[in-house]
Amino acid sequence: MLRMELLKMKSVGSDEVSDIKSDSSCDPRWWRRLKAGCVTLVVLLVVTGGVLYWAAVSMDPSLGPESYRVRSVGKAAAKYLSADPDVVSAKVDRAEADKNGSVVSVGASLKDGTSVHKAADLVVSVQQRTLEKESTYGGALEVSLSWKIGGNDIDVNINCRRDANRIRVDILRAINPAGEPKAIQGDIDEHAGPTVDYGVVTATPPSLTQAGSPHSVKTFTLNEWKVTSTSSGTGDSFAKAPFEQIIAAAGRAGQNGAIVASPFGDGTSILLSGLVSEPGDVLSVDKAAAIVHGLADCRSLGISRLMIDTVQQDSSSPSQLEFTCQDGQFTAHDDHSSDGREAEVLQHAAAL
Repeated sequence: MLRMELLKMKSVGSDEVSDIKSDSSCDPRWWRRLKAGCVTLVVLLVVTGGVLYWAAVSMDPSLGPESYRVRSVGKAAAKYLSADPDVVSAKVDRAEADKNGSVVSVGASLKDGTSVHKAADLVVSVQQRTLEKESTYGGALEVSLSWKIGGNDIDVNINCRRDANRIRVDILRAINPAGEPKAIQGDIDEHAGPTVDYGVVTATPPSLTQAGSPHSVKTFTLNEWKVTSTSSGTGDSFAKAPFEQIIAAAGRAGQNGAIVASPFGDGTSILLSGLVSEPGDVLSVDKAAAIVHGLADCRSLGISRLMIDTVQQDSSSPSQLEFTCQDGQFTAHDDHSSDGREAEVLQHAAAL
């Protein structure tokens, strides 16, 4: 009897253990669903991360492959420059990936006395070798050069995202150290030219009208007046005028100022500014008339247009008197530009 009860209990225990094992074993379908869910989650994370990454790169290219590309372009250009025996030093000045356009700028100091032709050849060589090596780069490439030729300090920035022959021609036209210039500084581009500065002079520089970059300006200081001459737009010639006589006439305003001369019609347009010293001051009619009277023989002076700023340049008030040379004498260009003051100035000038 006792034995039968023990056997019965053993049988019941075995069944319970079997049930537990059956209940605790993993359902293959559940395990497959778990694995599928994990894979889906990983894919979603990868896709989401990729979308967020490219969104960030589109907003800030410096986070993406373009950043590596611009650094590579800069290093290549600086390496080519450094390898030239006429280069004292070269470095990457700027290598930026930006949504508005990537920019690489490298600078080099040349040995003093290096010819302009050598400098032009160097820039073209660096441009060609760099863009050939980094053919996928589509951003801007600038090369800056600084050195001395004789008494000229040269410091120019050249846009190299152009035809190589155009680059060479523009450099040779823009950098002409012959004559009296003291410095040639600025950009060389299809839309920009450097400033050629003669410094302080005692007479108008003879080479002022010499051909140069069509977008250059030439400057000098004469009798404490700052004079600027611009080109005709082709670079074949620069504006000329009897600056000594113009300064003598403009000096009647009692204030040293500035003169800007530019080709206009068959003569030169002259702009006089800086004739008043205090904000709110206005050049008097009498002083303006004295200037016009001093330049009355406009045809022989080659002045086709005369403009006179009557207030400080940063003033918001109507400020400019404008006269044109017709039949050998000045006439009011537009009486409405300054409330008819041109006519009043001409009347006072005629009475002198």
